[in-house]
Amino acid sequence: MERFDVSDEAALQRARADHADAALALELLAAAPVSAGQIVSPARLHAYAGRRREAVDLAIERQLRLNADMRALYRRFIGELSRYYTPAAMAAGTTEVPPRSGAGWRMTAERSQAEPDQFILVIELDDAQAAAPEVLILCDRNQAFHYVEVPPARRGIIQMILDQEAEPIRLLRDPRTEAYLR
Repeated sequence: MERFDVSDEAALQRARADHADAALALELLAAAPVSAGQIVSPARLHAYAGRRREAVDLAIERQLRLNADMRALYRRFIGELSRYYTPAAMAAGTTEVPPRSGAGWRMTAERSQAEPDQFILVIELDDAQAAAPEVLILCDRNQAFHYVEVPPARRGIIQMILDQEAEPIRLLRDPRTEAYLR
């Protein structure tokens, strides 16, 4: 065991937290039912969590399906990399798709009056001047992640027209689905 002298208490706490995070990540990955050639490092998983939707790594996706601990770590990384988060919605209400809100944003889905088989998904950002998010990430009750590219925000509002059977609407109907926006 090596010993380091750290005079700054805050630096010591950060070092302890970083060490604990690294140890947890290695422990989670060691429990993965994979061969040595399929091991996904925490750094690779973190980079994958910050990717654009188009870049899919089948080996990582396979491990995410098989390993609950890796999914939990991936979910944590998604949360750290997202600008906005809203937990599960309140239980059943009077709307088909429960509204969601989190620090700095709100999301609602209303049935279109012009086209009854469509929904209008509206995301309102409190800070209209903030960098516009590019993707909505939905985490279902099985901790599977679904990525939805969003159009550019206009004055802090993002609007999308979605078919009533579209995956985002299906997922948002479930109050236990969590939403991340980055």
